[in-house]
Amino acid sequence: MPKLVSMKMSKADREKTSEPSSVSTDRPVYPWGLALTLDNEALEKLGMPTCEVGDELMLMAKVKVTNMSANESENGKNRSLGLQITDMALEAGSESEASGALYGKE
Repeated sequence: MPKLVSMKMSKADREKTSEPSSVSTDRPVYPWGLALTLDNEALEKLGMPTCEVGDELMLMAKVKVTNMSANESENGKNRSLGLQITDMALEAGSESEASGALYGKE
């Protein structure tokens, strides 16, 4: 199993960081909030080699629940859960040891 690496930013890095923004003209394929963007520093921290668009990677992460909400309206019940990734590991290839364990592959 890959070693989890703390992704906590240093105080100096936190002071340099501003809120990310993204504008997309394509309709999303996945729900909002399920996309991650890792910058060069994060990729270096994780020891990731260069990847190609379309490559599959295995992501393992430890998260902290930051918020929870539930409400009910005439349209039904809705729940949401906020998660902050605190530690993560990233491996090249979809047939990693972790994916084998998760999906029963040997």
